[in-house]
Formats: sequence, structure tokens, C-alpha cells
Amino acid sequence: MVVLEDPRSGRAAGLADPGRLWEHLAGTLIPTASSFAETARIVILVHMAAAQDRIDISAIARTMTELGWSHEGGPAVGRDDIYPIWNDLWAALGNVGEVAGRARSLDRRLSPEAVSLIRDALFTEVLPY
Repeated sequence: MVVLEDPRSGRAAGLADPGRLWEHLAGTLIPTASSFAETARIVILVHMAAAQDRIDISAIARTMTELGWSHEGGPAVGRDDIYPIWNDLWAALGNVGEVAGRARSLDRRLSPEAVSLIRDALFTEVLPY
């Protein structure tokens, strides 16, 4: 799950310096470990940043399988393995910015600002404070 280490410090940083809050949020999106969940999070973030509309959960499961991940005994990674991680990322990114025409809560299109935050997390070195 993506959480701020100390929500009070994130809130204080955002009130004092929105740029610092942005960097802090971007720095929390990319995991430092290499477990299945952390690898899946990065793959999902890449898909989220590159998708024109909704991301394809099946494509992410196939990507994880191609990267060598599987269940013990060999079954491939499936959609059900990806959804919990996707839901955590959506909880962190779904309310960043606004999406014109987003009609309902199940419409999981990201705002341009959320995509920018993902790109900053993936492709910009964010130094810790």
C-alpha cells in the first residue's frame, strides 16, 4: 500500500511548499524492495503512465509472467494477483487532479496531473528531505 510515512509532515510540506509535497509523493510511489508486489507496482505505474485510457490488467499479469514471476508450482500470474496492488495505487493516485468527463467512481482514468506524478516518480530522481 502506498502511504505517507508521516501524513502530518506531508500535510505540513504541502501547505508550506507544494513542490516539496509533490517530490515527497513521487518519492513514495517507487518501492525499494524487489518482491512480487514491488515489481508489480512498478509495472502497473509504467502502464498507468503510458495508457491513453484504462490500463489492461491482463497485460500487466502477462508482463509479470514474462518477467519470471509465477505461483509455486508454475501457474502464471493472473488478474486477481494484480488487482490488490492496482487498487492501492488507484487509492493513492485517483484523486490527484481532475478528469473531464469522469462520470462515476468506477471510471479509473487518471488525470494529467496524476500521470505527471507517476512520470516524475519513474523518470526523475527524487532526493529525500
